[in-house]
Amino acid sequence: SSGINAEYGGSCVAAGVLSWTHNFTATVILEVNAFDDFRLMYIKPWIRIPPYLVGVLGGWWTYKNLDSLKLFVGRLRMGQKLLLGCALWLVTCAIQYWIVFGLHSQMLHKLAGEPQSHIAGTLYETFARTSWAIALLLQILACETGLGGVLNTLLSWRGWIVLSRLTFAVYLLHYSLI
Repeated sequence: SSGINAEYGGSCVAAGVLSWTHNFTATVILEVNAFDDFRLMYIKPWIRIPPYLVGVLGGWWTYKNLDSLKLFVGRLRMGQKLLLGCALWLVTCAIQYWIVFGLHSQMLHKLAGEPQSHIAGTLYETFARTSWAIALLLQILACETGLGGVLNTLLSWRGWIVLSRLTFAVYLLHYSLI
């Protein structure tokens, strides 16, 4: 456990330090040094390990505790389930919205030729990947415990199986075709 904490913390610190020292902004689009950002921040596995660890540890935790979590949720009254489900989905969707669209003002500053916030870029590069993984894990747990509602029905549609197999095949073959 302490080794995993060290890997996670070290990776976040490395992402923050690289982002700060190389003056990377959170919006790579239209960046002159976009290849440097890509080479230092996206290719290196030690930068990408926090969301991987969230997924692996979250999967292990879910495997060990899903029955007791379902039992806990099953004991809640309908109003409590609704409140918990809505709060969980609102918080996780807000986090994901911030990660995807929260940089809009930074992009507008960049397009206008104005300086971007160095601190905001560093914080984004440090925590965005992990925040996305945690939000996604909580959404999966919500669906698994019966708090998914209509979204669980939509995400459980069997048509996604064909699409997932197709996209995985494209992922496996795309490098040899390029």
